[in-house]
Amino acid sequence: MKKKWLPYFVCAVLILCIAAMIVWTYEFSETHTAQEWMRVLSDAFVVPGVLFSGFGLLSFLSTKGAYDAFSYTFSRFSLHSLFPTKQLRKDPDIFYDYKQQKDKKGRRWFPHILYTGLVSLGIGVLFAVLYAVM
Repeated sequence: MKKKWLPYFVCAVLILCIAAMIVWTYEFSETHTAQEWMRVLSDAFVVPGVLFSGFGLLSFLSTKGAYDAFSYTFSRFSLHSLFPTKQLRKDPDIFYDYKQQKDKKGRRWFPHILYTGLVSLGIGVLFAVLYAVM
């Protein structure tokens, strides 16, 4: 397996583990009708799909600088309030310099989290449609 597909494989295994835990909580072995199976499988794939898609979207937004103000405020005020005697980091004094420094370092996002979450969400919606049709 190529290294490029490894993150997708890891996310897919995590999604399947979460789905298996959800199915286990519904006591899947005791459901008897196909309609009940579709409902349980829909729930089992929608939950990790929403979680992974949400984390992937948050990761994408962080590359666009959506959380720079929060991280700057936390690093400048909160950490210095908690540990006033320690010099924790050498952050710039103004937000513009801080943002430029973050842009220079480069920002990275994790598309495999978003894409596997969307696939899981799609599978869950497919099972929901099958549940509604049955």
